[in-house]
Order: sequence, then structure tokens, then C-alpha cells
Amino acid sequence: MTVSLSENLAPRELAKEYATMQSTVMRNPTLRTYRFPSFKEMHTFQAAVTGYSVVFDGIASAFNVSRRRMVVPIHKKWEAGTTRIQVVQQDKTIQLLAFFDNWSHGDCMGFALKGTDTYECVSRSGKSGIKLCEAKFPLPRVPAEGMNKTDDMACLSLDMPEYAGENDDLTIYFDDNLERDRLCTVLPAPVKGSRLSKSK
Repeated sequence: MTVSLSENLAPRELAKEYATMQSTVMRNPTLRTYRFPSFKEMHTFQAAVTGYSVVFDGIASAFNVSRRRMVVPIHKKWEAGTTRIQVVQQDKTIQLLAFFDNWSHGDCMGFALKGTDTYECVSRSGKSGIKLCEAKFPLPRVPAEGMNKTDDMACLSLDMPEYAGENDDLTIYFDDNLERDRLCTVLPAPVKGSRLSKSK
């Protein structure tokens, strides 16, 4: 951050206030919010900052995480409501990013998608979905017991993603077939049951 003041136009105490603010910004992390007139401008900015192009951006009505319980053959289901889904790509690397709205299990998660992964079209209660079979993914970050939530828990690193310690099914549901079909076309492998999958 750079501040320039004209000595003959600015009061002397203003220069001291700006110097204090600049020192604070230099020592402590800050959180900034950017607003864009359209998704196109936001995706251009996102590509400039991360190096990844956004190839899909949509809102899912539900995001399900299936988790195996240790020792016993029982699966526990976590379901998030409204979830923003982005698929981003840099060269041959494709990642799925999920941003949750007020979910008790975390704010976001991201993981790599591979051409060897298995994807299936599914439906539930009139909603169209995609099941990522035996996906490898990290769980969202949450504070340790007794600790407070920090801002970085709502951020993802595309260059150094979290370790994918989980291996189970993920299912993403949309309110209509159109959004699901758009997602099918950007996945790195054909989707079983979809006529719109991009041939690989």
C-alpha cells in the first residue's frame, strides 16, 4: 500500500494518521472484498490472481459428503445446503472448489479432479445431480476444540491444496438439468448417464 500526500494541501496530523495506518497494514493481515459488475469480470480477475481459468461457476442446491466410519461398515452423510461450485483449470490441472453457506462443517473445500475419476448422473426428489464416486478430497478446515475460527479457514490454496485424506462419495445436486449438464461438460472424464459429457 502506498500513500502520497501533498504537504501544502494536507494537514500535518493526516500524514501521521496515514503513517500509522500503513504500519498497521504492513504488520497485520487484512481482508479485502472486491465487487464486479459481472461474472466475466470476476473470472478475469480470478484468473489474473490465481493463474486458473474458471470453466464452471454455478449454485448447487445441495452438496453431500459421504464418510465411512472407522472399523464398522457404516457411512455417515453430511449435507450442505446452498453451495457455490467452481471448476477451475490451469493447463491440465483441474480443481473443484465448493463454498458453503453457513455449514457447520466448514466454509469451503477444494480438490483435484482426475481423468481416472468416476462420475455418475443421479437424481433425488426432482433434483439433478452428479456423484463423484470414491473421490479423494480434504475435509473443510474447522477450528480445533476450544479455538476460534480464523479468516484463513474460509480460503483455499490452489497451488498447495490441503492433503486429500478422505476417500468416499461426493454428490452435488442442482435445481435443474441445465446446471448439471454444464458441469458434465467440464469434468475431465465422461459422466455415466449423461449424453452431454465431453468426449475425452
